[in-house]
Amino acid sequence: MASIVFGATPPLASLLVARVLGFEVAVKYGTPAVDALITAPSGATAAGDAAGAALLATGSSFEASAADMAQWGAVAAVVASRPAEATTAALDKALFGKTFLAGAGTRLTVCDVVLSAALFNAGVRLTAGAGARWQATCDAVLPWAAVQEAVTAVTPAPVKRAAAAATAAASSGAGDKKAGKKAGKKGKGGGGGDPARAAAARKSRPAKIPKAGNLPGLEGHEAGIVTRFPPEPSGYLHIGHVKAIMVNNFYARHYGGKLLVRFDDTNPSKERDEFEGSILDDLVRLGVKPDMVSHTSDHFDLIADYAREMIRAGHAYMDCTPVEEMRRQRGEGIASEYKLPATSVEVNLERFEAMFAGTEDGVRWCLRANMDITDPNKCCRDPVLFRANATPHLRTGTRYKAYPTYDFACPIVDAIEGVTHAMRTTEYRDRDPQYHILQGMLGVRHVNIIEFSRLNFIFTTLSKRKLTWFADNGIVEGWNDPRFPTVQGVLRRGVQVQALQDFIMAQGASKKDVEMEWDKFWAMNKKVVDPIAHRFFGISDEGKVPVVIAGAPEEPEAFSVPLHPKNAEAGTKAMYKASRVFVEGEDAASFVKGEEVTLMRWGNIVIDEVVTGPSGAIEEVRATLNEAGDVKATKLKVCWIPDMPGTLVAELCEFDNLITKAKLEEDDKLEDFVNPVTKAVTRALCEPAARAVSPDQVIQLERRGYFRCDKAFVDDSRPLVLFNVPDGKTKAMSSLSTGLTSRAQAASRDRIVAATTATAAGKAARA
Repeated sequence: MASIVFGATPPLASLLVARVLGFEVAVKYGTPAVDALITAPSGATAAGDAAGAALLATGSSFEASAADMAQWGAVAAVVASRPAEATTAALDKALFGKTFLAGAGTRLTVCDVVLSAALFNAGVRLTAGAGARWQATCDAVLPWAAVQEAVTAVTPAPVKRAAAAATAAASSGAGDKKAGKKAGKKGKGGGGGDPARAAAARKSRPAKIPKAGNLPGLEGHEAGIVTRFPPEPSGYLHIGHVKAIMVNNFYARHYGGKLLVRFDDTNPSKERDEFEGSILDDLVRLGVKPDMVSHTSDHFDLIADYAREMIRAGHAYMDCTPVEEMRRQRGEGIASEYKLPATSVEVNLERFEAMFAGTEDGVRWCLRANMDITDPNKCCRDPVLFRANATPHLRTGTRYKAYPTYDFACPIVDAIEGVTHAMRTTEYRDRDPQYHILQGMLGVRHVNIIEFSRLNFIFTTLSKRKLTWFADNGIVEGWNDPRFPTVQGVLRRGVQVQALQDFIMAQGASKKDVEMEWDKFWAMNKKVVDPIAHRFFGISDEGKVPVVIAGAPEEPEAFSVPLHPKNAEAGTKAMYKASRVFVEGEDAASFVKGEEVTLMRWGNIVIDEVVTGPSGAIEEVRATLNEAGDVKATKLKVCWIPDMPGTLVAELCEFDNLITKAKLEEDDKLEDFVNPVTKAVTRALCEPAARAVSPDQVIQLERRGYFRCDKAFVDDSRPLVLFNVPDGKTKAMSSLSTGLTSRAQAASRDRIVAATTATAAGKAARA
């Protein structure tokens, strides 16, 4: 056992080193005049914080050379009496091309701890340059809270009261009457003016954390919030990732904190540059701007040092059990033949270095955590922490021959990069205890885990393997296909980022995983789209019927119409009256001689004759213009297109779900549930004003629905391409909207019922 006796100034560096290395320490308060006296487990002693920290670090990964220790110990000794700018300048020079102070600068050593503790005691915060980054890293990885608690626990009450009073006096100022009044009010009923008793009283009353919008408030937000989104660059972001992105971004912005995006590049076999670029592009599309972008590979050397320290501390061992056998043993709670104490620390370190170097024998081994192999939570049964992989890495090339697992790297890098709250979906629930166990073994700063449900939709698979199958088999055009649940796919379909955010925030703090119905989302999307969607006319080119109108202008005559009936700021468009126009064949079939019909945005016509051919098909309608007619009195109101140069061809694309089952089970064969027809294209004729429609713009073709422009009109061979945007209604907008999408929407509830019935029947049969 080590012991630390201190006086006026707590030996923070020694306490930090002891805490990180897992020493059992007896901490005692002597007298204010006593300098720190540190006794190592070996019985060796040292006076003073820097010397004591160096003594305790001897033989560990924290140890530094005598020369480095002398250099930075001297800087630490005078840090309180010199300007912060001088310390910043020294650190900027020392840290050039390095992360930490000693040696090659790739690992945290006692030099970093001693200087960090000196800055802490002096109340000095570095605000610029490499020094600020270094201090933030040290703050993130060192267990400050635990050390301060240990000091507080052994400090006599009179000393604490005197320190509290001195701090209060220094912060408020002797002549500040206002501050004095406020302090008096705070003391009332909370300790009678005694700072220690007031603090104890406040601590005894659990504070209610205010909600953050529709989400629960975060504990500890007063100290600053840092969240992170850690994607693996091995695929495209999908709708399931969006919730994690937006929840992390919301909390960071709500509390004035920071959002980190960290690429978890720990598996070079799966990672590609295009995926990383795509993820960054998707963040821009989603309107998310991270405060910092990093990679787990930035910290590979440090993570490897932590792995070695885990071995030295008896928290990890090397294992060469075959993968399938290891999986079986973990499932059955059987210990590996290599589990500690079967092998020595020295042997495990030797095997780790062989694996890390990628030797012929070393590649057989992996590093496992020494946890409880019989833990009811199988994720905590000695998980793998490091494994060999000779695949060249995108960023580090062939420098490394072994890589940490996500489960090992994440708690380390979260602590190093200053993450305060890690948002994780419920699929990680069983891994959360593992995360905290590893942080305890590593001695790194605690990170709060906030759990929320994943965003899932019916008739939608988010499985990377299944989506790859669709792409590889040519069923979709690519990963940005509007039928795909990728971020690029759903945005291309017409999903609005604001609607996504509103939908996710509306879910609140629910931790229950449910399969959401798309029509609820599309209905919310419509609320965003409808106020801004410009209105146009478009009719099916096939089956269109000409209407010859007596009394109409012989030459096309322009008139101005609002682009949006309820939004004057949208502007106007030119429409054209003409003596010959086209209407939908379905509309013409409902015309009756003598009936008055409204041509929307123009006026009324009276049907004089419906001309049919030998087959009974309508060839032409003859009518007379009645502009004075009451448009409110007519039953039929139809869209129309003038027969004139300038009208344009469009392709109206409608989409259905790729799979026919509401939720695919693990043992389902994907090929059995593939929807054979998921796209329908209607050739349409649009009014001349639609030439102004640009890519990504969402418009409404009246009586048909909402559409996102995928390609602007160039000429008849390169038409306007419009993707139908569902509006959440199971009933079609009109008889015209009876293509693929509306049929799918109308049948969706029947499929849900059928799928639910089949699932229930299967469960009953198994029972």
